[in-house]
Amino acid sequence: MQADILALQEIQSSTYFNQVKNGLPDYDGFRASSATGQYNLAFLYRNDDTLELLVDPYEILVDYDRELPRSPLVVECRY
Repeated sequence: MQADILALQEIQSSTYFNQVKNGLPDYDGFRASSATGQYNLAFLYRNDDTLELLVDPYEILVDYDRELPRSPLVVECRY
């Protein structure tokens, strides 16, 4: 796989997410945890010199759970 960033959705289990992350040795990841019903968003990103995370991934609009059952997940990076 050559992708620098993978955006994932409908991630219910942190255990299974970590198994996928651990199975990809060149990647690190972040799984959100605030979704209604536990179907969260996640990112997997390369952990080499190709990509620099400027801040840890974070969720926005978390107080709008009626309008947004999954809060948007933001990753800020530099190539």
